[in-house]
Amino acid sequence: MQLYNTSHRFDRQGDSWEIGQDNPENPDVESPRDGVVRYAAYMANNRKTFGDFIRDARVEASLSLRELARRVSVAPSYLSDIENDRRIPSEDVLVRLASVLSVDLEEFMGRAGRLGEDAERTVRRSPEAVRLFRVASRLGEEDLRKLRERAEKMADEKE
Repeated sequence: MQLYNTSHRFDRQGDSWEIGQDNPENPDVESPRDGVVRYAAYMANNRKTFGDFIRDARVEASLSLRELARRVSVAPSYLSDIENDRRIPSEDVLVRLASVLSVDLEEFMGRAGRLGEDAERTVRRSPEAVRLFRVASRLGEEDLRKLRERAEKMADEKE
């Protein structure tokens, strides 16, 4: 599958070549319509886009796009826009999608770039929360897990 922007083609490994130049891996590709993934939706670290994640979960659940749209009470065209990375759903739609697809809501929220209303309100109100997110952005997964566990313990002690 190839990824295109206005002046370069990209393969799944992120290698690029100028448009008009032959693709060394597949010289038969003529049209960007054959297996196009929008460049804006491609993540440099080769992780799936949010739309890819939704589509894969839907296929794994053996649901058609129309059936999933019906179950989460959205239009099929809206769900198609989500799967094609043209829209990010609201928190309410994410909750319903996660439930129907049996996917962890926190993972869904993170992949969609949503913090959740409470967290977003906290970030808007507290400069310390912003500082925490900036510091956390430099940590690895294991350190983030430890930080989350510590924060959860602190929150439990407050209750």
